[in-house]
Amino acid sequence: AATGNTATGNSSAEIQNRFLTLLTTQLRAQDPMNPMDNSQMTSQMAQISTVSGLESVNQAVKSMTESQAASQSLLATMLIGRQVLSPNDKLTLADGKAVGTIEFAKPASQVVVTVTNSNGTVVDSFEMGPQKQGQFVFSWDGKGSNGATQPNGEYTFKVEATADGTAVGATMMAPTKVTSVAWEKGVPMFVVSTGERLPVSKISQIL
Repeated sequence: AATGNTATGNSSAEIQNRFLTLLTTQLRAQDPMNPMDNSQMTSQMAQISTVSGLESVNQAVKSMTESQAASQSLLATMLIGRQVLSPNDKLTLADGKAVGTIEFAKPASQVVVTVTNSNGTVVDSFEMGPQKQGQFVFSWDGKGSNGATQPNGEYTFKVEATADGTAVGATMMAPTKVTSVAWEKGVPMFVVSTGERLPVSKISQIL
């Protein structure tokens, strides 16, 4: 009667031990006049080698994933307190100046920016002329359409861009400060001063 390894488990080492025990027992019990087919033995050994190799690959991938997650978490926390540029239509007027950024999906032949105060009243509207694809930084002098200086505070900016009468994608960008980092399903989300949570894909620049 044959006795086998009583170890249980699914690791490659345990599977190899069980396989070798069974193979040794099978070799001892085989009929000398009708020995085991070499091709069968080779096939079995190849299968156990494949199992061992796959587990090694899985362990390597797991280690790389854990290392990447740790690095991502460390880099995320380093942005706390930093200013980042992200989609935002709110700009703060201070001492007669508000600076914003517009990102154009493609070249635009005409660009019009409209400024609205906290009451929803349009206080100014101005043209910026033709613009190239990419980001463009502009400055508003804080004066309304009637030439009166507007009070300091937060204003909403809206941009409309066209190229030969066809609308062009244009996104208002503004700097905000990262106040903390939250994790959602293992992915870092940057909490900015406006209270909004931004994934890293929404941050176009670290200031």
